Amino acid sequence: MISPIEPTTLATRDALVNATPKKKLIETSLPLEAINAEASREKSIRHGHPSTLHIYWARRPLAAARAVLFAQLVDDPSSRPEEFPTVEEQDVERARLHALMTRLVAWENSNDEKLLEQARSEIRKSNDGQLPAVLRDVSPFTSEWPSV
Repeated sequence: MISPIEPTTLATRDALVNATPKKKLIETSLPLEAINAEASREKSIRHGHPSTLHIYWARRPLAAARAVLFAQLVDDPSSRPEEFPTVEEQDVERARLHALMTRLVAWENSNDEKLLEQARSEIRKSNDGQLPAVLRDVSPFTSEWPSV
């Protein structure tokens, strides 16, 4: 037998479904010069980088992948007007997020736990204090893989 759905549950579901999605950082701006520079430099790393395992003809830079993942999980400051009411404050916050992203894309920082925790913290701020399900078990923003 199917149990009836509570009216409050329907209202909550409708509110979630009809809510306007927040604008993400990737929709507004990215520090492309820094990402491109790191992606180019990453191609020439010859020690300790996954690309040294096998030279594949269509390698995709990990720096660009890390930047895109971060930018699509973090809200743009303009989508949080209660925290950043003016354009100037939004620009300052956006610059801070770009600086964090610039540090994130560097291969040398892949195991910098302090930096990775900063990235996770920014992602949590944009996701009601939690990491999205896609990052709970395996994350490009963690230096350790879960044990199976």
